[in-house]
Amino acid sequence: MVMLPSCNLGVCFWNKGYSPVDSEPAEDEMIGVYYLTEQSIADLNGDSLKRTKLELKGEHQYLLTDGPSEIMNEHSKNGTFIKAGRWYTDCAESYGCMIELEGICVVTLCKKDEKISIPISIGDPDQCEGVVFEKSK
Repeated sequence: MVMLPSCNLGVCFWNKGYSPVDSEPAEDEMIGVYYLTEQSIADLNGDSLKRTKLELKGEHQYLLTDGPSEIMNEHSKNGTFIKAGRWYTDCAESYGCMIELEGICVVTLCKKDEKISIPISIGDPDQCEGVVFEKSK
């Protein structure tokens, strides 16, 4: 599997404090439920996004419910979607660890406060907009 990052983890307000993961986490560390951070919800002005949930399941399956439409299309705002697919991780010394959510993104896998996190840029990475999904404990 060849994975190309959609962008580098630049230092922007929305992803400040997140560190790239440099070694591949065990599958059981990845599997679980991820929610948008409070900052991500506030940045998108979306109280309805409190229901947004990303589930990474066994056998590399994922389910995103009530996902913010901005992560799929920068011109579509204030909507939500449901998407199921496969997820993969890939790590190498030259680029760290990446996660692919098939049909959505390929991004740098991160951690903050020991929580696995998935930061996703919205639109042009130079605009420094994005959201972060953090694994719940």
